[in-house]
Parts: sequence; structure tokens; C-alpha cells
Amino acid sequence: MPTYNIAGVPIEFPFEAYELQLLYMEKVVLALERSEHALLESPTGTGKTLCLLCATLGWRQHQIDKARVYGMQGSQLAHGPQMPDPRKLPRIVYTSRTHSQLKQVVKQLRMTSYRPVVSVIGSREQMCIHPEASKKHGVDQVACCQALVAAKRCRPHNELQRRKGPTKTGTVPHPDMDKPNGCRTMPDIEDFVAIAEGEGLCPFHWARDIQHTAEVLLLPYNFLADATTRRALGLNVGDDVVIFDEARHTQRLAQSGVHLTRPRAAVRCWWTRRFLRGRLDFLPSRRRCPSPSHCESSARATPPPRPALPHHT
Repeated sequence: MPTYNIAGVPIEFPFEAYELQLLYMEKVVLALERSEHALLESPTGTGKTLCLLCATLGWRQHQIDKARVYGMQGSQLAHGPQMPDPRKLPRIVYTSRTHSQLKQVVKQLRMTSYRPVVSVIGSREQMCIHPEASKKHGVDQVACCQALVAAKRCRPHNELQRRKGPTKTGTVPHPDMDKPNGCRTMPDIEDFVAIAEGEGLCPFHWARDIQHTAEVLLLPYNFLADATTRRALGLNVGDDVVIFDEARHTQRLAQSGVHLTRPRAAVRCWWTRRFLRGRLDFLPSRRRCPSPSHCESSARATPPPRPALPHHT
């Protein structure tokens, strides 16, 4: 594969790169070198996903190579520093809108010469293999899964816990962790579920356990945008390289995640009571509207005069 020196970083690309692709990868590498944010745009069909993958993985491999050289030079001196652990380098968190798009990302990744350890995080709807819980949806599926796990009636989860050891604090290794680079499969979510099912393990909980050992983590970006989901999954991306692919959809996602919390006393104003009374019956209220006609007349009523402010001399 052709190798390009981009901003001092060797990047392997599966094809002869166009000038636009080289410029795109240069902006990615410069942002990574400077630890800066980057908002990049390119026309459709110019290989944005492939450029993002090659640039970030090439930059990460360059960091590993520098760490090895640094360690070899240090080991030649009695008091020299030791080689840093490459696993402590930033993880690449690649997010997109849906799992079908992430599947295409894995397909593009397999076209490159890079073979990182890839982990995928999904919801129970995509990853549950229990014959009972997998047929449910939404909160019913979550409640069913939690009940089965608490009662130790989920065989895949029980097997996962058994392999963790007596203390239940270990981790079942990633299926690609001990394989050489050329033999890594880099599974997408469907492949990972099939691997876990073949091992008799719960894909959902196994994926959560091994996310910290992955070099590339794939997930929908609504998992990353929602603070509750991040805490539930144990996601911490403070030191990682985070990529939002198809980022034009993140604005709507951010708007849908905004909420406002106000104390109860703050909504007991005259206008709010007149507007809500009789219209939202599910709100708890000690004073109920006697009839719809009363609600309409109350809503059109003239508000009481505001009290005069005290005069200070």
C-alpha cells in the first residue's frame, strides 16, 4: 500500500490518494499533534471515513513507534527511562449515527493495512441473546435483563461471571487481544454477537467489560452524548481521540438531550397554574379544575395586579 509522509507522520493508504484526501488527512494529523478540535468537511464520495481511519490509526502507530524508539534508547543507559506502555496511548473512539453506519466503518477499516483491537458497544436490542429477554423491547427488555441477572437465571451472563474468576473482578480477554496483527478479525456488532454466542457469553456485558482494552471503540454517538448512558456503560473518553462521523446530526441530538429542572415552588405562579390546570391531568396537584368550562374561563381571566415594590429612600 502507498505510504505518505503527512506532517511528519507516515500514513498508509489503500489506494493512490487524491490531493483532496491528502489535505484532509493533513488536517486530521495536525489536529491530533496539537491536541486541538477539528471540524472537517469534504464532498460526498471523497472517502472521508477512510481518510479519518488511516490518519488517526497512522498517527497512533507513529506514537507507538516513537515510544519504542524512546524505550530502546533509554534501555541502553543504566539510568535511562523505560519504554512507555503503548496501551496507555489514546484510544480512538469512533462514533456514528447508527450501527449500520458503524458496520460500514468496519468494512472500510478492513481495507486498510492497520489491524487494531476493535470493540463495539451496543444496546440490549442489538446484543441480547437470551431467549426471553431478546424478544422484549425498551424498558421491558432492560427490566427483564436486570431481573434475570439478579436471579442468576441468565446462562450467558453466568458463564461470563464464571470466567472472570472467583472474585468476579477479572475480565474475559477480547477475542483479538492475543492474536497477531495479521490474524485479527476486527468484528462489527453482528460478528461480535456471533463470537460471544459461540463462546456462550453475554455479548452486552462482555462488550462493556472489554471496551477499556480496545484500541478502537465503535458506538453510536447518542451513547456518548447522554450523560446517564455514559455513566451506565462506564464510558470515560477524557484522554481519547473522539471522532464524530456524520456530525451534522449531532445538533438535533444535542437539542433533544437538553432538559430544564426547576423546583416545585418555581412553577406555582399564577399563569402556570391557569395554563396547566385541567390540561395536564397527570401532573400532581392538590387543586383540581372542577370543569373544562371553568378551565377556559380561568385561562382568559385577568391576572391579579402585581404588588408595588417598596420604596427605599
